Amino acid sequence: MKNIFTIFIIVALALVSCSQERTTSLEKSKSKKHTQTSMNKNSHASTTDSKNPNSKTNSTNHTAVAKSNIPVENSNNINLNKLTITFPSNWSKRGNENELFFDDENKKPVGGITLVGYYGDYNSTLPNHSEILNTEDIDVSLGKGKLFTLKRSNPADSNNNETWNEIHAVVPANKNNLAYDIWIKGKKNILLNILKSIH
Repeated sequence: MKNIFTIFIIVALALVSCSQERTTSLEKSKSKKHTQTSMNKNSHASTTDSKNPNSKTNSTNHTAVAKSNIPVENSNNINLNKLTITFPSNWSKRGNENELFFDDENKKPVGGITLVGYYGDYNSTLPNHSEILNTEDIDVSLGKGKLFTLKRSNPADSNNNETWNEIHAVVPANKNNLAYDIWIKGKKNILLNILKSIH
Protein backbone atom coordinates (compact mmCIF):
# COMPACT_ATOMS: atom_id res chain seq x y z
CA MET A 1 0.00 0.00 0.00
CA LYS A 2 2.82 2.32 0.87
CA ASN A 3 4.51 1.54 -2.43
CA ILE A 4 1.36 2.34 -4.41
CA PHE A 5 1.05 5.72 -2.65
CA THR A 6 4.67 6.49 -3.39
CA ILE A 7 4.21 5.67 -7.08
CA PHE A 8 1.10 7.86 -7.18
CA ILE A 9 3.05 10.84 -5.74
CA ILE A 10 5.87 10.38 -8.28
CA VAL A 11 3.42 10.23 -11.23
CA ALA A 12 1.58 13.31 -9.98
CA LEU A 13 4.82 15.31 -9.66
CA ALA A 14 5.87 14.20 -13.15
CA LEU A 15 2.54 15.36 -14.63
CA VAL A 16 2.79 18.76 -12.87
CA SER A 17 6.37 19.25 -14.11
CA CYS A 18 5.41 18.31 -17.66
CA SER A 19 2.46 20.71 -17.58
CA GLN A 20 4.66 23.58 -16.36
CA GLU A 21 7.26 22.94 -19.09
CA ARG A 22 4.54 22.89 -21.74
CA THR A 23 3.06 26.15 -20.43
CA THR A 24 6.51 27.81 -20.45
CA SER A 25 7.16 26.54 -23.98
CA LEU A 26 3.82 27.91 -25.20
CA GLU A 27 4.49 31.30 -23.59
CA LYS A 28 7.92 31.49 -25.23
CA SER A 29 6.42 30.51 -28.57
CA LYS A 30 3.72 33.20 -28.28
CA SER A 31 6.30 35.80 -27.24
CA LYS A 32 8.51 34.93 -30.24
CA LYS A 33 5.57 35.11 -32.64
CA HIS A 34 4.50 38.48 -31.18
CA THR A 35 8.04 39.85 -31.58
CA GLN A 36 8.24 38.66 -35.20
CA THR A 37 4.81 40.11 -35.95
CA SER A 38 5.79 43.45 -34.42
CA MET A 39 9.03 43.51 -36.42
CA ASN A 40 7.17 42.67 -39.63
CA LYS A 41 4.68 45.47 -39.00
CA ASN A 42 7.47 47.96 -38.37
CA SER A 43 9.29 46.76 -41.46
CA HIS A 44 6.11 47.06 -43.51
CA ALA A 45 5.44 50.54 -42.15
CA SER A 46 8.99 51.62 -43.03
CA THR A 47 8.62 50.21 -46.54
CA THR A 48 5.27 51.89 -46.93
CA ASP A 49 6.68 55.25 -45.81
CA SER A 50 9.43 55.03 -48.37
CA LYS A 51 6.91 54.45 -51.16
CA ASN A 52 3.98 56.53 -49.97
CA PRO A 53 4.08 60.08 -51.40
CA ASN A 54 1.95 61.22 -48.44
CA SER A 55 4.46 59.93 -45.92
CA LYS A 56 6.04 62.60 -43.72
CA THR A 57 9.56 61.28 -44.19
CA ASN A 58 9.26 60.99 -47.97
CA SER A 59 7.59 64.40 -48.19
CA THR A 60 10.47 66.05 -46.37
CA ASN A 61 13.07 64.45 -48.63
CA HIS A 62 11.07 65.33 -51.75
CA THR A 63 10.82 68.97 -50.68
CA ALA A 64 14.56 69.19 -50.17
CA VAL A 65 15.22 67.79 -53.65
CA ALA A 66 12.64 70.07 -55.19
CA LYS A 67 14.19 73.11 -53.54
CA SER A 68 17.64 72.19 -54.77
CA ASN A 69 16.25 71.92 -58.30
CA ILE A 70 14.36 75.21 -58.29
CA PRO A 71 16.01 77.44 -60.84
CA VAL A 72 17.23 80.74 -59.47
CA GLU A 73 16.56 83.82 -61.63
CA ASN A 74 19.92 85.24 -62.88
CA SER A 75 19.77 88.90 -63.82
CA ASN A 76 22.77 88.43 -66.11
CA ASN A 77 21.37 85.55 -68.15
CA ILE A 78 20.99 87.72 -71.27
CA ASN A 79 23.85 87.31 -73.74
CA LEU A 80 23.86 90.05 -76.37
CA ASN A 81 26.34 88.09 -78.49
CA LYS A 82 23.64 85.47 -79.09
CA LEU A 83 21.27 87.98 -80.73
CA THR A 84 20.90 87.87 -84.50
CA ILE A 85 21.24 91.45 -85.75
CA THR A 86 21.24 92.95 -89.25
CA PHE A 87 22.92 96.34 -89.66
CA PRO A 88 24.29 98.43 -92.56
CA SER A 89 26.90 96.55 -94.62
CA ASN A 90 29.61 99.17 -94.06
CA TRP A 91 29.32 98.78 -90.28
CA SER A 92 31.09 96.27 -88.04
CA LYS A 93 30.17 94.88 -84.64
CA ARG A 94 32.32 94.44 -81.52
CA GLY A 95 31.76 93.96 -77.80
CA ASN A 96 30.77 91.31 -75.27
CA GLU A 97 27.68 89.65 -73.78
CA ASN A 98 26.65 92.83 -71.92
CA GLU A 99 27.51 95.56 -74.40
CA LEU A 100 27.88 95.77 -78.19
CA PHE A 101 29.09 98.60 -80.42
CA PHE A 102 28.55 99.33 -84.09
CA ASP A 103 31.50 101.01 -85.85
CA ASP A 104 31.36 102.70 -89.24
CA GLU A 105 33.91 102.21 -92.03
CA ASN A 106 36.25 104.62 -90.21
CA LYS A 107 36.11 102.47 -87.05
CA LYS A 108 34.20 105.17 -85.19
CA PRO A 109 31.27 104.11 -82.96
CA VAL A 110 27.91 105.00 -84.47
CA GLY A 111 25.63 102.88 -82.30
CA GLY A 112 25.32 99.94 -79.99
CA ILE A 113 23.28 97.79 -77.62
CA THR A 114 23.70 97.99 -73.85
CA LEU A 115 22.01 96.29 -70.90
CA VAL A 116 20.97 98.96 -68.39
CA GLY A 117 19.20 98.82 -65.03
CA TYR A 118 15.44 99.34 -65.31
CA TYR A 119 12.99 99.75 -62.42
CA GLY A 120 9.97 101.24 -64.18
CA ASP A 121 11.41 104.66 -65.04
CA TYR A 122 12.49 104.97 -68.68
CA ASN A 123 14.19 108.31 -68.16
CA SER A 124 16.63 106.78 -65.67
CA THR A 125 17.96 104.49 -68.44
CA LEU A 126 19.02 107.37 -70.70
CA PRO A 127 22.64 108.60 -70.88
CA ASN A 128 23.89 111.67 -69.05
CA HIS A 129 24.11 115.03 -70.81
CA SER A 130 21.08 114.37 -72.97
CA GLU A 131 17.91 116.29 -73.75
CA ILE A 132 14.74 114.46 -74.83
CA LEU A 133 13.45 115.87 -78.12
CA ASN A 134 10.80 113.25 -78.84
CA THR A 135 9.31 110.08 -77.32
CA GLU A 136 7.13 107.38 -78.89
CA ASP A 137 5.95 103.87 -78.04
CA ILE A 138 7.36 100.87 -79.91
CA ASP A 139 6.50 97.17 -80.10
CA VAL A 140 9.36 95.07 -81.49
CA SER A 141 10.60 91.46 -81.33
CA LEU A 142 12.34 92.13 -77.99
CA GLY A 143 9.10 93.47 -76.50
CA LYS A 144 7.30 96.73 -75.87
CA GLY A 145 9.26 99.87 -75.03
CA LYS A 146 9.90 103.49 -75.93
CA LEU A 147 11.87 105.25 -78.65
CA PHE A 148 13.68 108.44 -77.66
CA THR A 149 15.23 111.09 -79.88
CA LEU A 150 17.93 112.77 -77.82
CA LYS A 151 20.14 115.80 -78.18
CA ARG A 152 23.51 114.82 -76.72
CA SER A 153 26.33 117.03 -75.50
CA ASN A 154 29.70 116.67 -73.83
CA PRO A 155 30.30 117.35 -70.11
CA ALA A 156 30.63 121.05 -69.28
CA ASP A 157 34.24 120.68 -68.14
CA SER A 158 35.31 119.15 -71.45
CA ASN A 159 35.42 122.54 -73.22
CA ASN A 160 33.77 120.83 -76.20
CA ASN A 161 30.51 122.45 -77.31
CA GLU A 162 29.68 119.85 -79.91
CA THR A 163 26.12 118.46 -79.89
CA TRP A 164 24.61 115.58 -81.84
CA ASN A 165 21.40 113.58 -82.06
CA GLU A 166 21.04 109.98 -80.93
CA ILE A 167 18.06 107.63 -81.25
CA HIS A 168 17.59 105.26 -78.28
CA ALA A 169 15.15 102.36 -78.14
CA VAL A 170 14.65 101.20 -74.54
CA VAL A 171 12.94 97.80 -74.16
CA PRO A 172 12.56 96.20 -70.70
CA ALA A 173 13.81 92.62 -70.38
CA ASN A 174 11.19 90.52 -68.56
CA LYS A 175 11.83 89.70 -64.87
CA ASN A 176 15.42 90.87 -64.92
CA ASN A 177 15.31 94.52 -63.74
CA LEU A 178 17.21 95.17 -66.95
CA ALA A 179 16.43 96.83 -70.25
CA TYR A 180 17.91 96.76 -73.72
CA ASP A 181 19.18 100.18 -74.80
CA ILE A 182 19.63 100.01 -78.58
CA TRP A 183 20.97 103.30 -79.95
CA ILE A 184 22.52 104.88 -83.03
CA LYS A 185 23.85 108.21 -84.20
CA GLY A 186 21.84 108.80 -87.30
CA LYS A 187 18.39 108.42 -88.77
CA LYS A 188 15.51 106.79 -86.95
CA ASN A 189 14.66 104.46 -89.83
CA ILE A 190 18.11 102.80 -89.55
CA LEU A 191 17.46 101.97 -85.91
CA LEU A 192 13.94 100.73 -86.70
CA ASN A 193 15.37 98.35 -89.32
CA ILE A 194 17.91 97.06 -86.79
CA LEU A 195 15.12 96.51 -84.24
CA LYS A 196 13.06 94.54 -86.77
CA SER A 197 16.02 92.28 -87.51
CA ILE A 198 16.82 91.34 -83.90
CA HIS A 199 15.77 87.89 -82.74
